[in-house]
Amino acid sequence: MTSAPRAIFRCDASTELGSGHVMRCLTLAHGLVRTGWECVFAVNPEAVVTVAALSASGFPVSVLPCGLADQAAALIEAHAGGCDLLVVDHYKLDARFETLCRPWAKRILVIDDLADRPHDCDILLDQTFGRDAADYGGLVARDCRCLMGTDYALLRPQFARERLLGSPRTEGVVRRILVSLGGTDPYGLTDVVLQGLELADLDVDIDVVLGAPSRSLVDGTRVQVHQAVQDMASLIAKADLAVGASGSSAWERCCLGLPSILVISANNQRLTADRLVEAGVAHVVGDWTSVTPESISKAISFLVHNAELYRAMSRAALKICDGLGAGRVIAALGAPDGVALCRAVADDCDLIFRWQTEPGARALARNPRPPTYQEHCAWYSRMLDDSHVAMNIILLGKAPVGVIRADRLPSGNMEVSILISGETRGRGVATAALRSLADMLPEVDLVAEIHPQNAASLAAFRAANFVPYEKNRFIRRYAASP
Repeated sequence: MTSAPRAIFRCDASTELGSGHVMRCLTLAHGLVRTGWECVFAVNPEAVVTVAALSASGFPVSVLPCGLADQAAALIEAHAGGCDLLVVDHYKLDARFETLCRPWAKRILVIDDLADRPHDCDILLDQTFGRDAADYGGLVARDCRCLMGTDYALLRPQFARERLLGSPRTEGVVRRILVSLGGTDPYGLTDVVLQGLELADLDVDIDVVLGAPSRSLVDGTRVQVHQAVQDMASLIAKADLAVGASGSSAWERCCLGLPSILVISANNQRLTADRLVEAGVAHVVGDWTSVTPESISKAISFLVHNAELYRAMSRAALKICDGLGAGRVIAALGAPDGVALCRAVADDCDLIFRWQTEPGARALARNPRPPTYQEHCAWYSRMLDDSHVAMNIILLGKAPVGVIRADRLPSGNMEVSILISGETRGRGVATAALRSLADMLPEVDLVAEIHPQNAASLAAFRAANFVPYEKNRFIRRYAASP
């Protein structure tokens, strides 16, 4: 019996560092476990105390000694058997550490968002909005695979579930405000924000995540404090406006279309803040040295009383991140068959039209008539703008060879459609893509309607663990997924 592949995560957390490195590694680790991996964490002593979710995760954790001089030796000694994948998410580790780990780790994935130092890795992940592989020119080897931008943001699967199955923000009315300044809030920014909300004197409910609230607001007002939050997606989905930091949590809010007032709590957040403002999804009130209750009050009051601006910010936020990044990273890591998924974009319109109109492509489809080009373009634009649709291009190696889509049904399930280019059919691509989509959406039931004469589709869906449940319909229930 073949043993499960093993991944070791090297990441740290502390009051000063925050918990973001460990939290995004936990997201990736949970996704890898669902696909058959074994995952282990190697962290600094303070991480165990700072990140409650790490201890609660059930993953084996080894605590490495403080100090960076002997980090590679300490890691290798603690895990003498080596690993199939080393994941490094640490601002103070670079190519020197990674090179020392090369004989011990079969592959290395680096998670970074600074682009300020060299890396010796096989895959580099930077989930910064607008990031480009050229930003790492000269910092990684030419054959390093670069996964760039928020299409690869490591969000927990609850976010995709809420995005695809929840209700869009169309009213533009703010009744509930979420305050979340990071896992540790070392500068006490939560109190400043709550004082600003008190000045604004709004008729709203307030959810506070982590930070210590002002005593004057806890008594007799509509403030609810949440600690050790297990389902942040639900809190974001319920909120109408957020006041938060511009770290990894910014992608969570974008995924669910939540406009944000940003407070910069670390220097490495400035680039993200600037790009979110430029994209029209957020407003920055200052950093930890300059933000005041008055600036918070003014910014919130302006947005609360400008419904059209609010709706525009929400629509823009949805375009930033679709919540499927962890699944795309896992597909890029795991596929010996070379099949991976990437988010469909406007420039893919003509390519998909070509596949749609290949001879015989739609012969057994629900609607066998090929669309006109104008019909296709209008349909494709609607699909890209619909937050209840997950559309991905299928890659074989680096070549696009098909498209796979999941659309929300009134039942709350997601209906899967897949189209493979004629020259690629019969190579197992459809089955691999279906499995990757299921890994992306582990908390959603996936269904498909398949023509009884479509032997190839029937075989592909069955191989991807879809089972019959109605006439000509198949389902993959997430609870029953392996």
